[in-house]
Amino acid sequence: MDFVEPINKLLPRGLKTYLNSFPLLREVIERALLAPVDKALNGREIPLYTGIRTMLSPNEREYLYRLAKEVTPNGVIVELGCYAGGSAILLGLGARVSGSHVYSFDPFDSHMDRQTEESDGSPHLNIKKPSRAHVEETLRKRGLDDVITLCEGFSLDMAGRWGNGNINLLWIDGNHAHASQDYYAWRTHLAPDAMIVFHDTNHGRNGFTLGREDTTQSVENLLEQENIRNVYRVDAITAFCLQ
Repeated sequence: MDFVEPINKLLPRGLKTYLNSFPLLREVIERALLAPVDKALNGREIPLYTGIRTMLSPNEREYLYRLAKEVTPNGVIVELGCYAGGSAILLGLGARVSGSHVYSFDPFDSHMDRQTEESDGSPHLNIKKPSRAHVEETLRKRGLDDVITLCEGFSLDMAGRWGNGNINLLWIDGNHAHASQDYYAWRTHLAPDAMIVFHDTNHGRNGFTLGREDTTQSVENLLEQENIRNVYRVDAITAFCLQ
């Protein structure tokens, strides 16, 4: 989402199109428009407008950043599903504070036949996916290329090749049809007190209309099977700690 939703509804289409052609000018204008709102949000470390292209809500962005920020020094964060790098940036910003490192997995624009075959109905497969090189450049411009390592490949394949130590934070936001499979594939690599975080869940809970029905059901089944009691929910995020 290029514009924060309330601002997006107020701007004429022609102006939005014009500003999209000048991202730096757009950023200056949006920051100025949203600065008073940001000041009113006590305790928020990630502003409403970040210039980061992501499907995460403001609450989700804040939560993901704080989880990464609280990882133990020299800890390991793994992201399953990078796409254009939006959530990786948030994890990287937190990792910079905690002194941890992020490993982000995605097939990017490779093996599109397999991605289509295994598609979960995700709309982003209908457009050209970013390449690994493109996302690397995005991270470099943000000054995060030293705290984030991009790994090109499919999550379920790469789990068996993992060799970078116990994982302290596992963020699962890849192929939504594989959400619970991703967890079980990576579970043996988790630290005893690891935090596991799923996106696109909580559909239908307390009238919540976002998230996905299939991912929600898959994760709820997992929580029941694993007898997980301490569950944290932020918009479409569901998280739990192994301890």
